[in-house]
Amino acid sequence: MSKPFKNLSIGVVQPEPYELTDQKVSASALVRIADAVESMSSNYVQMQRDLDYYKKANRDQQKTLESRDNVIRSLKGVVTRLKNQRMKQSTRIGTKHLADMETERLAWSLKTFADATPISSLRKLESEIAEIEKNIEGGIKDPEEYADAMMCLLDSAGRDGITVAEILSAFEIKLDKNKLRKWRKNPDDSYSHVKD
Repeated sequence: MSKPFKNLSIGVVQPEPYELTDQKVSASALVRIADAVESMSSNYVQMQRDLDYYKKANRDQQKTLESRDNVIRSLKGVVTRLKNQRMKQSTRIGTKHLADMETERLAWSLKTFADATPISSLRKLESEIAEIEKNIEGGIKDPEEYADAMMCLLDSAGRDGITVAEILSAFEIKLDKNKLRKWRKNPDDSYSHVKD
């Protein structure tokens, strides 16, 4: 440490100049470092809280999304099952319904049109088809005309001894055959299978 010196010309004792020592520098720096660490620590604690909050929010969001995905999968399964049930039910009921209606219709037809034949029913079918053609050309959609045509076709089959059940069975077989055939377009926009 340096000693105070006297100014001999004035005779006044001057204070010793402030001296920076390693200890003073270290203490001051340590205080500033401590303040900075405390501030950083405070920020770190807040950042950690924020991180924990967002991690929890993310986990909650993931659970919500997983729950919604499970609900969607369940609903898709229910919809698929309902569609399958409806398909089976409509096929079963529709076939039975058609067979029952045709049994009733044929009994009525045999009684009402006693002299009709399988061929005469086809002639009637031709007139029903002509009505359907007029409707198509006129932009009219009338399912009853298709029903009339179907009744005439089934009447011909019934008078020839062929049942609705036999026709539906043959329908399935014929569809499979037709899928395997090669087809060519005719000038009237109908199609015919290519003969082997």
